[in-house]
Amino acid sequence: METQTILFIGPQGSGKGTQVQNLIGYIKEIDAEHPVMDVETGRLFRALAETGNATAVHVKELIENGKPVPDFVTNSYVMADFRDRYTDDSHITLDGFPRNADQAKFLDEIFAFYGRTAMSVVYLETSEDVVRERMMSRGRADDTEEKITERLRWSMEMMHAMIEYYKERPETNFVTVDGSGTIEEVQEAIKNDLSL
Repeated sequence: METQTILFIGPQGSGKGTQVQNLIGYIKEIDAEHPVMDVETGRLFRALAETGNATAVHVKELIENGKPVPDFVTNSYVMADFRDRYTDDSHITLDGFPRNADQAKFLDEIFAFYGRTAMSVVYLETSEDVVRERMMSRGRADDTEEKITERLRWSMEMMHAMIEYYKERPETNFVTVDGSGTIEEVQEAIKNDLSL
């Protein structure tokens, strides 16, 4: 199997994390020869939070208030992840990064450096009603009605610009999948659209 680079975008609550983990499991089943590098900003920021340093405190405060983490912070942690874990023979999945067009351009610089420009982008299109319902049911402290509204507002604005960027980007297989179905339905649609 050729190595894959698969980037997931969609609103918070669209099920990206679950779908990425299920797809990673599937790729590992059908191609045991190649490792999978999963780039997930949630994991990177949770690891940062455990350090308790000043950066961690400021990032935690932004996330708890439903505000985006500045690009320079996110970019530096993603680049460090690539520096430490990237191998030329890995499949790559990305979840939570990039979140805007500027981060998408930064990611392109990383891939240009590694000579790896072809990618698939899976857009999990999910209605605001479905996303709100899922976020409220998670029971997280930062998932209040007000904070969800604020997060959805800025994330949708940034996501639209990113969708346009990837639709126009060369060497990009852009697929739109309805994220409102069951976990199994969405996963099957992703595998079909990516010909996996």
